Formats: sequence, C-alpha cells, structure tokens
Amino acid sequence: MGEKKGTFARIIDLLGIAIGIALIIAAAYGVHYVVVTKKKPGQMTLLESQAGDMSKMGAPKGSVPVAVEIVQPGYWESTVTYTGSAVEYNRQEVSPRITGWLSSVNVYPGDTVKEGQVLATIEARDLDSRLNEAELGYQASRSAVGSSFAMEKGLYARLQAARADLKFRREELKREEALYKEGAVSLEELQRERAELAKADAAVRESQAQIRANQHVISQNHLMSLKERAATETAAIFQEYKTLRAAIPGVVSERLAAKGSLISPGTVIYRITQVDPIRLQASVAQKDLLELKVGSPVQAYSQKNPRRVVKASITAMFPSADPESRTSIVEAIVKNPDNFFLPGEYIVMKIVRSSRQNALTVPVDAISNLGGKPHLWLAAPPGIQEGRGLDVHHAPRGALRQAGRLPQMQNGPGSRRIGRKLGGPQGFCGNR
Repeated sequence: MGEKKGTFARIIDLLGIAIGIALIIAAAYGVHYVVVTKKKPGQMTLLESQAGDMSKMGAPKGSVPVAVEIVQPGYWESTVTYTGSAVEYNRQEVSPRITGWLSSVNVYPGDTVKEGQVLATIEARDLDSRLNEAELGYQASRSAVGSSFAMEKGLYARLQAARADLKFRREELKREEALYKEGAVSLEELQRERAELAKADAAVRESQAQIRANQHVISQNHLMSLKERAATETAAIFQEYKTLRAAIPGVVSERLAAKGSLISPGTVIYRITQVDPIRLQASVAQKDLLELKVGSPVQAYSQKNPRRVVKASITAMFPSADPESRTSIVEAIVKNPDNFFLPGEYIVMKIVRSSRQNALTVPVDAISNLGGKPHLWLAAPPGIQEGRGLDVHHAPRGALRQAGRLPQMQNGPGSRRIGRKLGGPQGFCGNR
C-alpha cells in the first residue's frame, strides 16, 4: 500500500513539472507572437535594448531606405567644366637692328621689367664715326647755304647800283640828244653817251644773271643741307639702336645671348612675357558654344592650388574651330598681379551656361527610376494625404547640386510620388 502511494506521488510531481514546462513554452510562444506581430517597425526587444546593440534596429520588411532633404528656393546654374591653359597676354622677342658687340646685359630670367626699361647695350664704333661724319657734312652744308645768302645780298646791291646808273644814262642820253638837235654837242659825244647807256644796260642784265645763278646755288646748298641733316638724324636714330629697351611690361622668361657676344639684326637676346593680365583659354565643344556668350561667368583655378578660385567672365570667343576636335577656344582675361598663373600652366575653367533665381534644386540621388521613368518622391508627415505639388523640369547633365546622404528614415504612408517625365536623371524643381 505504501509503495502505491509513493508511485502516485511521483506521477503527480512529474505531471506538475510537465504542466509547468508546457506553461513556460506557451508563455514564451505568446510573448514571441506578440513581439513579432505587435512590435512597431524598427523597435528593439527588451533584451536588445538592454544590450544596447543599435545594429539590431533593422528596417521593416518591404521598406526602402531614403535620404530626406528640405528643398528651398535658391540660385541655380548650369555649368560646364573644361581644362585649358594659361597664355601670356603679350610677348616680346628683343632683338637688335644693328650689328655689334653686346657690351652689357642688365636683366636676367625671372626679373620684372617696366615698359621702356633698358635691357642691354651694344657697342658699334662704326655708327659713332658715321654720326660724326654726318654731323660734319651737315655743318659744311649749312655754312655753304650761309655763304650763298651773303653773296646774294652783294649781288642785289650791285644790281641796284647798275639800275641807278642805267637810269642816269638814259636821262643823260635824252639831254645829249636835245643838245645835239640844237647843235650844242657833236655827233661823237652823242654816240659816246649811247655807248655808256648800252654798257649800263648790260651791267644790269649781268647782275640779274648772277643773282639767278646764285639762287640756283642756294637751292643746291639747301638740298645738300637737308640731305646732310637727314643723314645726321638717321645716324642719331642708329645710335638709339645701340640701347635695347622693353616694349611691354612683364617678366623676362629667357636670355639667349651673353655679354661680349657678337650679335646681328634678328638675333633674339631676350624673351619677355606680359602675365598681368593673363589670358585663360579652354577648347569648348560645339554643343556647349551655343549657350555661351561674351560676358558669361567663369571660375578658374590652377592644379597647384585648387582652393584659389578666380572669378572672371568670357572676354572672347574665337571665330574658328579645330577641324579634328571640333572645338573652339573660349578666353577669359584675368588680373594676375602676383604672377600666380604662369604661361603654359594647366588650369580648370568652370563656365556658367545658364542660371535661374528662386529655383528649387534637388540632389541627383533624390531622382529614382520607376518603371523605366525617373521620378521624385515627396516625404510628408503621416495623415497628410495631399501635399504641395511640384513641377519637374529638365536640366542639362551636371547642372544639379550634389548633396551628401542624410540619416535614413523609412518611406512612410504619407510619402507621395510626384514624378514627371524627364529627358534624363537630372533636373530642378519649380513651384507650381
């Protein structure tokens, strides 16, 4: 009897344990069911929250991670970027016009020079002797002109005296003829008076001929004087050629001859480049040239310091195209007082093709592709079924403002698709 009671008690204990285990299992299953079915999306379990493991906060099934950004009106511009090079604004190749020895060199590569500054001098002794000879010839011709004018004065005095004598002889002849008619003088005396008149008339004619001859001499001497004067001025100009000067302000880029060298006309001694201002050039494709014009804004920088951006505008668009690359040169002239840009340097030019004020810009990543068509999505608080509509406009490639990824949030029930047809996955939004 006692053994039966012990066996029954053990059975009761085992049954209680089984029932307890069953209740525990049922409670665990119920908790699991409630957690799985009733937990909000993204909510952690009690153990996960106490463990502090944030990686367990996964997105609910079927949700799509998105980045949200507030869209506000602002300035929008369409730009194109091209690489190019810096070109000197002006360049001078300094070469002599005479033959001689280079007696001095005053500047070296890297030196900054001003317009009119003396760069070098040339020794040419034959030019010195030519100048002295021309000056002596000019002085001699001037003396000959002076002597001719002095002689002319004497000839005019002789002519005046001869004319006075001729007048006197004519009056005497009239008186002698009157006396001859009265018989007061003989025929011999009358003929002698006529001979004196003829002699006086010949003296007048001779003086006039001498004056004309002297005037011809004066003219010849004057022409000779002008010729000698021109020779003197030419020799003086050649003297100026002995000094080489800078025709433009700039920087000495090369020196090709040393002191003591024998140089001749056409020999390049210096190369000077004007780099302030400087020309920035880029070869632009034909499809972009249609939207560019003189005055379009430009931002340029050099690879040696990309942070130093220079703002300028297009100053020239060359009216020719490269037959191979089908590009044309676009140029912007900028100030360069510290010689930051150097001729031949690699540069990057960002050119504005078009711009708009108060435009709503969106990041490129905000444009999704649904059903083969690009769309935009509008995030709205839950419960708002109708949001403010937006029109999506086409913009050229590269015209959108880039934006970084923001903290992710799910695409809630209040989100509304506002997609419109686009020419490509780039665009800006404008208020409707």
